[in-house]
Amino acid sequence: MRNLGYQRCILCRQRPPIKNSHVIPKFVFKWMVETGGTKFLRNAGSPNKRVQDGLKAPLLCKTCERETSVFENEFSRDIFIPSIGDGELPKNFKRSTYQFVASVHHRIQTYYVRNSDKLDELTRHERKALLHSIAEIRGYLSGQRYSVSPQKLYLIPFGLGVPNNLQDMPSNWHRYIRRHTEMDLIHSEGGSIFGSYFKIGPWLSFCLIRNNGQPWYGGEVFPTSSKITNKRAIFPPTLHEFMIDRAELAKSATETISDRQQAVINKAVSEADFSGKSKPMLDAIAEDVRVFGNAAFRRTPKTS
Repeated sequence: MRNLGYQRCILCRQRPPIKNSHVIPKFVFKWMVETGGTKFLRNAGSPNKRVQDGLKAPLLCKTCERETSVFENEFSRDIFIPSIGDGELPKNFKRSTYQFVASVHHRIQTYYVRNSDKLDELTRHERKALLHSIAEIRGYLSGQRYSVSPQKLYLIPFGLGVPNNLQDMPSNWHRYIRRHTEMDLIHSEGGSIFGSYFKIGPWLSFCLIRNNGQPWYGGEVFPTSSKITNKRAIFPPTLHEFMIDRAELAKSATETISDRQQAVINKAVSEADFSGKSKPMLDAIAEDVRVFGNAAFRRTPKTS
């Protein structure tokens, strides 16, 4: 992906941004490296290249980075790490949770405005709505607004429960829902759903800029501390299909890894200690093998 940034910080608009501002917070990739068993990452766009960190671009200045890190650290410490360690979920989402989710979506949306060809797929009204969303989220984060409304924010422990129905799911499903990290703009063909999306390990988040009557239940976060009354969410069929497609894309990316790089991965896995921090990775692999058998690791034969 490209990493074009901005001349001024996207939040304060007063100071120049640093060159290496994370779009997805750094703590996520630190967790992936520490618990993945191989001590390196691979980008789905170029899976034969090993990387040590996530996507960065000139977005936030040093001051805004420091202020943003306060609720990033709180989310990592109080929600993310406990949930992936022993499956413990918080009883409440705090105000800082809403700030964290809003901040990540703000970075994603501003990043895609400069770096994505997907904008060509949007209508004029959708591009205008995206710019309005960026302005309204920025207004909230800079203390000028009470919330990001009319946008709605959702945060769902998607990969922490037990799926009810695994029929026809991709054979990497558990590794995908528990481990994969990604971001995107979401746009249904009929235009009923539009917004931004990110997934960090088992946590899934949406910023809905538009939802024209599609069924959705649970997972919304609010600008004040609120009790989590329901830890499950019912998605519109469009988003259910979207998640399956994303898992298929992740699976397809791994199948393009060269034999040489696959040998590097196999060696790292054989030497990894899966009894400690990397045990969740082993558990996800084991669950895919239990459900899908040999298909969990079967690669599609290459055609000449």
